[in-house]
Amino acid sequence: MPLSKDQLGRIHFKQFEELTNFTQDFEFAASLLLSEPLPNGWQKWNDEELLQYVNINSWEPFECWDPELVINEIENIALAVGHYVKNQTAYVDKLRR
Repeated sequence: MPLSKDQLGRIHFKQFEELTNFTQDFEFAASLLLSEPLPNGWQKWNDEELLQYVNINSWEPFECWDPELVINEIENIALAVGHYVKNQTAYVDKLRR
């Protein structure tokens, strides 16, 4: 399920919208920084609900961080993962030709 318009409006990098698997990448990145995975249906949350969840479930090294900073890091990791996968897929496709 894609991110809501409310969540997309918060994202700093417009390139995220171009990544077809950004929601999955975001969930993967969140699993690295949160002590609990994002629950089913989290995409329907508004910003406050997401911030509250991140604040409560930040992994120990990040528990004193502002939840917006944690979300920014999750977004950065998701973007990096998306670009890496996209580049690796293009590289493999090139090798197959």
